[in-house]
Amino acid sequence: MSARVAGRRPSFAASVGYDWVMPTKIIAEVAGKVWKIEAQPGTKLAAEDTILVLESMKMEIPVVAPAAGILKELQVKEGDAVAEGQVVAILG
Repeated sequence: MSARVAGRRPSFAASVGYDWVMPTKIIAEVAGKVWKIEAQPGTKLAAEDTILVLESMKMEIPVVAPAAGILKELQVKEGDAVAEGQVVAILG
């Protein structure tokens, strides 16, 4: 199994067989209220899959996965108020 991507050398972790991904913090881009949770921890997500939906100023704003991965943790629940820049989930 090759770990090369676009001519780049594989990382040390890939070269010794580790399947490890740096956790990614997902943040709220606007202040609002968690209206709906679309994905639960353990869910495999593709890039741009919706994790949750915020309600702000009577608009629904989806919070999406920036890359493919597994949703490791939700740090909010439906009905919670969130601040702009607050971490709402961890993608691994």
